[in-house]
Amino acid sequence: KKSQLNMKADSIITYRHPRLEDGLEVYHLIKKCPPLDVNSQYYYYLICSDFKNTCVVAEYEQKIIGFISGYLKPENSKCLFIWQVAVAEKARGRKVATNMLKWLTKQPNFSDIQSLETTISPANKLSQNLFMGFAEENKANCQTNSFLDVYHFDTESHAPEILYKIFPLKLNKN
Repeated sequence: KKSQLNMKADSIITYRHPRLEDGLEVYHLIKKCPPLDVNSQYYYYLICSDFKNTCVVAEYEQKIIGFISGYLKPENSKCLFIWQVAVAEKARGRKVATNMLKWLTKQPNFSDIQSLETTISPANKLSQNLFMGFAEENKANCQTNSFLDVYHFDTESHAPEILYKIFPLKLNKN
């Protein structure tokens, strides 16, 4: 039986960094958000603990309804790479992804971020709109380049991934 959130228009959604114990709930959220690649449960525990400061969860009535994972690129610590964005089906259309991205990029540990990168499959119009809107709101450029093509994957069913680079960023901390 599907879980019903029955969110009201004025529902209070809170945003915070994930904790280790959120790993399994995040894993189950990702599983319910195709076409996202589902990683191991262990991976989500690591992301929620070791990379918690570059990730965010959205909660409604103490249930995780949204998740963004990211990291600072090792060769460029002024670039935030967003890996996955997931929003529970019943929470969609409420700007949860937009608000998670805004919340995350306003955190003090990102005061010197100059760019944001992500990869998006060509068919994922919602993610394209999310990141193009973020670029526009921040008066930044958004460049796209091919990153991974179908032949990079060992399965024919994986779509190509296009790299989106948003820069220069001067994030408003207010």
